[in-house]
Amino acid sequence: MSSVVDNTEKRTEQGVTGYSNCNVTPKCNITEECNVTLKCNNEENCNVTKEATPCTGASQNITFDDVSSSIQQLEAKGSKVSTKSVREFLSRGSYSTISKFIASYYQQKHRTEENLRLSNLNEDDCLRLAKQIVVIAATGNMQFCIQKINEEKTQYEQLRASLARTIEDLCNNNDNLSKENKRLNDELTKSQNSLNMLKDKLSENAVEVNNLRLDLKLHENTITDICKKNEEKTAQYLRQIEELKKLIQKPK
Repeated sequence: MSSVVDNTEKRTEQGVTGYSNCNVTPKCNITEECNVTLKCNNEENCNVTKEATPCTGASQNITFDDVSSSIQQLEAKGSKVSTKSVREFLSRGSYSTISKFIASYYQQKHRTEENLRLSNLNEDDCLRLAKQIVVIAATGNMQFCIQKINEEKTQYEQLRASLARTIEDLCNNNDNLSKENKRLNDELTKSQNSLNMLKDKLSENAVEVNNLRLDLKLHENTITDICKKNEEKTAQYLRQIEELKKLIQKPK
């Protein structure tokens, strides 16, 4: 689509956003797909024709009120409200921002309608609603309690199973330690018996050594007496020999 727009008398009507290179406001509400040639007749009286080109920069900022107004106008026309339809209606704004504002608008609208409905309730309706709220709260609380009990029960069963495995491991370790303790006690008993036998043998050897010492002492005394007697005999023999020598040397 291509057209020439003279906006001299229509400067206040809704214009095209997202276009550059022409400082005028056209009277048509076109989209970015349009390839429109704008005939400028601005304050500077340039009176030239410039081609409008899509703007590649970020979309212009929009507010919650902009989106709310667009939704109300679309609904008044019977049009479907969507992110795309609001974007096309405004011709600006990012889809994410528009989607967020649409959700906020309907949440506020729902709360407002709910508040209006509650404000029109009579006393009986209020009592009935209060009872329903109490029942719902009690049911929810009961369900929450049941859920927590089930969670605690599950944790208890898991802990119980874990403790059972731990006790079983401890029992097995205790059996192994008991067997090892018995083996060590048996070895200790054998070692003590061997030590006692060695002590007895040592005592016997000590008695024998003592007897040998006594015998040695007795033999030493005997040898001393024999040596003394031998010395005396030797001295006696030497005296006799001297006397014989004297007799032999004596003249006849």
